Amino acid sequence: MKPGVVAICAVAACLACLPARAEEAIKIGLITARSGAFALYATSAEKGEILAAEEINKGGGVGGRKIEFLTGDSKSSPEEASRLYREFSAKNVALIIGNVGSAETAAISALAREARIPTFATVGYARSLTEELGHDYFFRPIVNSRAFARPLAERLAKQTYKTYCTINNDYTLGHDVNDDFLRALKKLRPDATVLPGCEFWVPLTTTDFTSYITAILSKRPDAVVFSGLVGPSGRAFISQAKSFGLFKMTAGAHASIGWPGNNDGLRKQDVPENLVTATDYPYPPLKTPSNVKFFDAFKARWSELPLSEGAYGYATVHFVAKVFEKDGNENAADFVKTAASVTYDHPAAGPLKFRPFDNQVNMGVWIGRLAWDAQDDRPGMEDIEYVSGDTYLPGKDEVESLRKDKGK
Repeated sequence: MKPGVVAICAVAACLACLPARAEEAIKIGLITARSGAFALYATSAEKGEILAAEEINKGGGVGGRKIEFLTGDSKSSPEEASRLYREFSAKNVALIIGNVGSAETAAISALAREARIPTFATVGYARSLTEELGHDYFFRPIVNSRAFARPLAERLAKQTYKTYCTINNDYTLGHDVNDDFLRALKKLRPDATVLPGCEFWVPLTTTDFTSYITAILSKRPDAVVFSGLVGPSGRAFISQAKSFGLFKMTAGAHASIGWPGNNDGLRKQDVPENLVTATDYPYPPLKTPSNVKFFDAFKARWSELPLSEGAYGYATVHFVAKVFEKDGNENAADFVKTAASVTYDHPAAGPLKFRPFDNQVNMGVWIGRLAWDAQDDRPGMEDIEYVSGDTYLPGKDEVESLRKDKGK
């Protein structure tokens, strides 16, 4: 087990040993992918949640009651995430937060529908989670993948590009973001097309792209879009594509390689020029008071920089505390009714709201170009512009139609 993971486990255990009697604590289950493909993202979310709980408990708790976490490692497995969900549900938790990928999130959301326990997702970005798979007890306090794909399509549609190659990890979010991008692009540029034999799907954690890059070079597309390559796959593809000279021959675009978890570990010499991308937590960090407060606190507490998910985890725990405070109880039905009336304060994006018909927060993204953040000695972005999620999220009628088609 990694040292950082041991530290999280120890801190979470300490939270359960706070002075308040156990029956007086507000128990929240944290299902976290501390190992497996999503560990980098999930552990940052959990650290943000622990930081928020420590702040709340230090300030007197929620109506005088401390927050207590029950924690477990999902191992990036839907089956293990489901087992933990049932375990926490049996322990009468007031709420569950899933720091897990989209497939795991879908699994625990299905259980939340039956258990009627408010359940939040800090890593599951797939569009479908709050659309056809959504329900009253599932909340997404993070950006919907539509808000990554569609701004990218708008940016590329303004260029002269007509021929495309795509390459993505073969998993739920990879398919969602690629499909959404292509649908949006075709509406804006009907003449745009993916070249025959130039749409590739690779397993999660793939890091050798030699054969794929060679195939793309032979097709000579105007642009290559690899939005569904995440984590080590995204970083490896950029590094190898640059060394092969791919980005000198064709434009590059990725809907979320500006996302800190996706570009973590990318070296300065690997960052190509003019690669269009987006992020939901920009580096260099925004200098707003709320973001400076969060960023400095996270860095001081954990001796590392926060990822997008760290900001989401932090904001989520502060949000649920405000809802419990307003309700004066832990009743799940009351929570669902109250949530839409309470502001969700994201450190960088500021005050946001959950939409009452799908429990999706109206979080947007910053779009711009991948760059090197010399201030923090890590990848970042430049020439960024914030695009509100309200611009791209589906309306109530579309959400209801999608759910009806799924038999919900």
